Amino acid sequence: LRQFDEAKAWAAEHAAGASGDGGAVREFARRQAEWAEEVSDYAAAADMYVQARRWDKAVALLGETGDRDKLAEVMRALGEGDAEALRACAGHFARWGDVARAREAYGKLGDHVGLLDVFVQCEQWDDAFAIALEQLHNYARRGKRTGDGRASFASIVLSLFRVLAMEAWMEGLQTSS
Repeated sequence: LRQFDEAKAWAAEHAAGASGDGGAVREFARRQAEWAEEVSDYAAAADMYVQARRWDKAVALLGETGDRDKLAEVMRALGEGDAEALRACAGHFARWGDVARAREAYGKLGDHVGLLDVFVQCEQWDDAFAIALEQLHNYARRGKRTGDGRASFASIVLSLFRVLAMEAWMEGLQTSS
């Protein structure tokens, strides 16, 4: 275990750019992560997958273990090119009802429809209507300039109808009670 800790410290140093071949360090970190996963040390495995830049594996492990804070750190380290990992982060946060962090992840993705779905799931109607109306307004402006964006518009309108239907259903429940 001491050697594992020393190797982990070495990998962290070298992954930060101290010296050595970055590819070799990432490969070493990946192998350590796989070993840590085999012995059910999921926290260490997630850390090593982060060092190996295996975002998909790190996000999956953190999502399974429910480590929201570490997942938020990973999400903030991801760039626009890491769309799949960001989408997985957003999905975990949405599943947990952590709207603030789901909003942050969907914001990095520019996925307004995904964010709208989170608001609907969490019954945050004011936020859902606000984002739907904002996107409709943006579409109208963009459509006047370019003439495209129909697919995005259709998705937003469908989401807005879901919001309206859910609100009408909820209102019906309250009226019948």
